[in-house]
This record gives sequence, structure tokens and C-alpha cells, in this order.
Amino acid sequence: MPKGLILNTSTGIISGTPEVLQNAISYTITASNSGGSTTTVISIKVVDVPPTLLTYVPSTVTYGKRMWFGILPTSINLVPSFTGTVTSWSHTGTFPAGVTLNPTTGVVSGTGWAAPGSTTSYTITAGNSGGSVSTVIVINGP
Repeated sequence: MPKGLILNTSTGIISGTPEVLQNAISYTITASNSGGSTTTVISIKVVDVPPTLLTYVPSTVTYGKRMWFGILPTSINLVPSFTGTVTSWSHTGTFPAGVTLNPTTGVVSGTGWAAPGSTTSYTITAGNSGGSVSTVIVINGP
């Protein structure tokens, strides 16, 4: 059995909380009494619980600052909040020059500016072997 699961030999009930991820493995379970025995094969696969509750605060930012002599670069540093384990991060679209999504932490950061007057939505996705969750951030130009 996967670590954290046990088979109750009196009732045949498998219980517990798996402690490690594993690909599907087949187990042969045998039930017997004085009249004989029977077997069945079960397959157990342990996957992550998908992450949930992904948010960035704020979720809308203005990137760049208009000044009388032009546009000054500004910094973005959006830190995600989520529940669960995340092993991969991705985003849709092309961020403004200088903005990146950290593939390990999910932080959206950079220094520069977006096109003046622009408003662009980006879907950020956090995932693991059990599934994924997404949220939208908006980057506005000055």
C-alpha cells in the first residue's frame, strides 16, 4: 500500500491519508475464511490535490507613469496567494517588456512600462499533477 494507507485485515477497509504521490499500482487483495478465499485486484494512484484560491492583490495595476516629459518606468511586484501545492506556473499572452512570471514562485514582476492607454488581461495558471487553478490580472498602460 502507498505510505499512509492501511488495509484493515479484519474488515478489508483501506483507510488513511496517502503521504506520497505515486503512479497507478495494482494490488491483489485476498479475503479468506474457513470456507476458502477469493481475490480481487485494485489499482491505487495518488495525485496532488489541485491548488485553489489563486489570487493576486491588487489584480489590476498601471505599469508606467506619465510625466510632462514622457513615461517613467515603474515596478510591478505581484505576489500570488493560493492554497495547496503548486509545481508549475504559466500565463496567457505576452507581458509588456520587462515583466516576467517567475516559474517557481508565480510572482509577476519587472520594471518598465506598458503601451500608453493599453489595458490587457492575462490569465495566470498554477498547477500540479492533480489539476490547476487560474485567475486574471490586468496590466494598464499609463
